[in-house]
Amino acid sequence: MKPEEIDEALQLLAPIVSHELRNPMAVIKNSSYFIKTKLGNLGVRDEKVARHLSIIESELTHANDVLEEILLYCRMKEPKLAPYSLRQIVDTARAGVALPDGTLIESEYADGGARVEADPELAVKALAHLIRNAVQAASLDEDAEIRIETAADGSVRVADTAGGVPQEALARLFEPFNTTKPKGIGLGLAYVKKALGKMGASVSLEPGEETVFSIRFKKA
Repeated sequence: MKPEEIDEALQLLAPIVSHELRNPMAVIKNSSYFIKTKLGNLGVRDEKVARHLSIIESELTHANDVLEEILLYCRMKEPKLAPYSLRQIVDTARAGVALPDGTLIESEYADGGARVEADPELAVKALAHLIRNAVQAASLDEDAEIRIETAADGSVRVADTAGGVPQEALARLFEPFNTTKPKGIGLGLAYVKKALGKMGASVSLEPGEETVFSIRFKKA
């Protein structure tokens, strides 16, 4: 299927999936909580039961994250464009990404106070996703470095030295359901491209050994 056909199918499927999955997921969550509470009140301590209840809760959280990712992609709002500080967008996105202990992000701001046409909510979410990807990649390589750079032309570069994107993933990198992660459904980069496209901005992966995503906003 073409990306636009996938997008159209998701728009039709999302409300159905949301309705049909949220209710049973809520029932499972409540039942798990009831069992845990009941056992606690009875003074029953069974490590095996506790472990399986923990697995249920963990998998429910993952399932909910997947559902939220689908809905976030499908229900993307129409942007309200206005001039915004590029530096503020970057700082807000960066502040919203949790960093593991010992993880540092180098910054090089050379935008000269540039202002860009953007919807701050969409721009921050898109940029935060790229930063989060870099942090996750760097967590697998203790020598990896992460950099964020801005330029006066309204561009932002998010780079990490954790090994680059696999060659086989490049052709469909920004298409829905394309992922190299063991968990996840591959809507993250598709969201980034779609959100930025709605603002008249663009995103690309620069060639090279490092993973460098470049966003270019329209200058205000």
